[in-house]
Amino acid sequence: GDSSYLFSTKEFKVFDFAVKFRVHQNTLDDVDNVMSRIETIGVDRLMSKIDYYVLGSAGDNSATPYGILNAGYFTAYDTTLRAGEVVTANIVNVIKNGVLQARKLNRSVDTVLLNSSDAAEIEDLKDANSNTVALAGIRLDATGKLAYIYGLRVLINDKVTTNTFVLCNYAESIQFGIREDMGVRMGYDQTTDFSKKIVTIQIEARLAIGIGHAETIIYCSNIAAAATALSVV
Repeated sequence: GDSSYLFSTKEFKVFDFAVKFRVHQNTLDDVDNVMSRIETIGVDRLMSKIDYYVLGSAGDNSATPYGILNAGYFTAYDTTLRAGEVVTANIVNVIKNGVLQARKLNRSVDTVLLNSSDAAEIEDLKDANSNTVALAGIRLDATGKLAYIYGLRVLINDKVTTNTFVLCNYAESIQFGIREDMGVRMGYDQTTDFSKKIVTIQIEARLAIGIGHAETIIYCSNIAAAATALSVV
């Protein structure tokens, strides 16, 4: 029979992202130090700014891009699936149930986005006798940090709100197209910077961003409430 391969994306628009910081002209004499700061602090700030929009709901797709939590671009976590069937459900059970939800939708998820506080809660889970537990499906990396939950790669980002998580498909849920790679501009502001010998440095990038099918993005807005819904009464 006939078959087709269709990539579903809501938008694939181009946006400019930039962050800036200011240094004294004399600082530029130490070029190595300035470049080091650009490559670390500057790039981190730029990535943080992109994360703010991509992982949030503030975008309007005009001045700023839609994020994965904009209304209509994600699937809400199903608290009725296996409701009342799990003994003393915790955050790990809630995440596992989200994987089941994706399977019921015939979708594949491979990544969970967590706030660092919720990741720490998983790492500190204990039994009734306050003993640390090694749960099935939980894997740590070589440094002892949380790495996988039931096959989902764990990405920790505090742009994700505490007590929430996002399940997604790393290759399908959101797409980035680099229209202009990261660049650096330097200049003086004519009214203040030149007389004070202050140089403004701007780091910028131009990206095309597209959100994939809503069923590949499952958002749990309240982990605690979901755990209560899953727990045996």
